[in-house]
Amino acid sequence: MTARDSKMDPKHAVLELTFRCNQNCIFCYLPWLEAPSMIAPELSIDDWMDVAGRLMRHGVKHFTLTGGEPLVKPGVETLLDFLIGHEAKPAFTIFTNGIRVDDALLRKLKGTRGDIACSLPGLKQFAKLTASDHTVYEMIDLFAEMKSAGVGFSVGVTVTKPALREMEDLVSLAAISGAKNIQVVPFTAEGRGTLHPELMLTYEDMRELGRRVEKLKGKIKTPLYFSEEYFCSCRGECIKPEGLPEGYSPPPCHIENRTLVVGPAGQCRKCLHTFDSLGDVRELYP
Repeated sequence: MTARDSKMDPKHAVLELTFRCNQNCIFCYLPWLEAPSMIAPELSIDDWMDVAGRLMRHGVKHFTLTGGEPLVKPGVETLLDFLIGHEAKPAFTIFTNGIRVDDALLRKLKGTRGDIACSLPGLKQFAKLTASDHTVYEMIDLFAEMKSAGVGFSVGVTVTKPALREMEDLVSLAAISGAKNIQVVPFTAEGRGTLHPELMLTYEDMRELGRRVEKLKGKIKTPLYFSEEYFCSCRGECIKPEGLPEGYSPPPCHIENRTLVVGPAGQCRKCLHTFDSLGDVRELYP
């Protein structure tokens, strides 16, 4: 099997560097939290540099480094140096909860094609949703530090039922803090989220959320996006929102045909939300 047998050579690749995370967010979608059989020995950082080099030879121009939490992966700094110094000059985004972001990382990223993406799931609801001692005030401080250091950052707002009323405040906070773009995403019951049905929005909640985001777009200058993917079209059986019209079909997955997902053990998937492997990345992309 070749890369083109599985999907066209993508311009973007998501590298899930590790299964591990230093938070236990109750809304987390990660598929191995539903299917522990996916967990296997992780690729080393040397392996990941090899994988990144292969993918760049196949045309990848941008990487998202995620996990789990990518910054708990031993040796991740070496991978960042590899991407920063590579002759192909790829852009890359570190999708992180922010706990491990420090001055050394910000100095490393300044002036490069690297940036940071963070999740901001709540204000009053932050501690409950992240199930950690990390606070929303620390996130606010982090936004200020990234802005001061000249490192670009984006913010994702996963909207759950408990935080539904906070959406406008969350978006405003991200915009005022200097985010270069903001994405609002309705919670979908996947991964650890399958254990928390109380977080689910109804179909009408999601539609109203979309209308509220549209109103906000005219009030802030920061690019603001809303995901209408109420559940992923790549998944077979899944928990769907209450009140979904009969015969409803979700929009096509925005990842499936444009992005390669490589899991912590090197197995490729067509989407972040699916379980099935397309094969080992080093065999698909020689």
